[in-house]
Amino acid sequence: ELIAVIEALYSLQKPSNVTLYSDSQYICNAINQMWLNNWMIHDWKKSDGKPVLNDDLWKELVPLLDKHKVTFNKVKGHTLLYHHGSFDHYGSTQNLFVGLGRKQG
Repeated sequence: ELIAVIEALYSLQKPSNVTLYSDSQYICNAINQMWLNNWMIHDWKKSDGKPVLNDDLWKELVPLLDKHKVTFNKVKGHTLLYHHGSFDHYGSTQNLFVGLGRKQG
């Protein structure tokens, strides 16, 4: 799902305000609970001293988060329509729905 977040942000043509919806607690917590900042400060190590998994992807995400103002929202899996890596435009805010279950029908 981290790849889907990266691809969705790459798809935006200009710096944008983004509201991202994901069922990934890991991704939302990494941003909202400042894990990502701590990993960068501690040379990509977690609080237990072990290396961050997929640090290459997190490092790719960092400049995208610098380019766009992104708000991450955790949602229950399968609660929204399937929009894996897609986005909708509402005014000046981009709404990204990433990895939200399987398409029905």
